[in-house]
Amino acid sequence: MSTSIEWLANLPQKEQEKVLQSLASAEELLPIEVDGTIYHVPGAVIGLVDSLWLQLQEKDSIAIKKD
Repeated sequence: MSTSIEWLANLPQKEQEKVLQSLASAEELLPIEVDGTIYHVPGAVIGLVDSLWLQLQEKDSIAIKKD
């Protein structure tokens, strides 16, 4: 039994191919949990999130030292 992905069907053919190609290379995707939901994203996105988290932690650490 096949399942239709309506939002995908509404995209132009070239965009559909890009989405399906990225899904085909799912081994390059890594899981990340956000508010209890797991998403699979490219490793670069994980790196970006980690970097932003570290920057926030450093900023909070500096603010605490000033007080």
